[in-house]
Amino acid sequence: VFPPFRLLPREVTLIIGAMIQITSEGGPQPQSNILFSISDERIASVQSSGLVRGLALGNGTVTGVVQAVDAETGKLVVVSQDKVGVEVVQLSAVRIHAPITRMKTGTQMPVYVMGITSRQTPFSFGSAVPGLTFHWSVTKRDTLDIKTRHSEASFQLPAKYNFAMDVYGREKGSTGLKVVVKVLDPAATQFENMAEELSDEIQIQVFEKLHLVAPEAEAEQILMSPNSFIKLQTNR
Repeated sequence: VFPPFRLLPREVTLIIGAMIQITSEGGPQPQSNILFSISDERIASVQSSGLVRGLALGNGTVTGVVQAVDAETGKLVVVSQDKVGVEVVQLSAVRIHAPITRMKTGTQMPVYVMGITSRQTPFSFGSAVPGLTFHWSVTKRDTLDIKTRHSEASFQLPAKYNFAMDVYGREKGSTGLKVVVKVLDPAATQFENMAEELSDEIQIQVFEKLHLVAPEAEAEQILMSPNSFIKLQTNR
């Protein structure tokens, strides 16, 4: 008895030239080799390791089959199998995904690029060959700073890997955050209508942390005697 054999992710969306690794869970243990195949080799290709690459627009199905040797007959038999859907698309638009649009000074949050639908994630286009490049900017750098995800390690990635960034709230104010996504080879038809770039912009508001102006106190607690009063004034 073994848990159900499942291929992951359950649904795959890629642009032309992008790749993703299909993995598995469950099935007989220790697991034998998985034989991968795809319903339409014109749409996408799949390697023996489960690496799928988008080739042309359309839909297909990747099948993974687990085989084992029958102890009585010595023949290979199918023990379990599973299927996942594959869709190869063109990007018609991009959008910036940010968990919040209001943040405190001195804090940071991750932002990343998505396609127009929730299934068009960075996994859909981040590994494309020829690749895409991602160019970020803010309208007020004194309000919001933007850095690569590996900047703290003093490691700068090329623009084609910057589909995710970190933004830092510096000073109180409102600013625009913009990303421009460009194709390295328009002939690859990775964008709709042979477009060479797509862009999106959102507004982010940075506000000051709440703190006491009067009385000036660094402590998180104020001790008071019974029947006493104190007037508190904050920065808001």
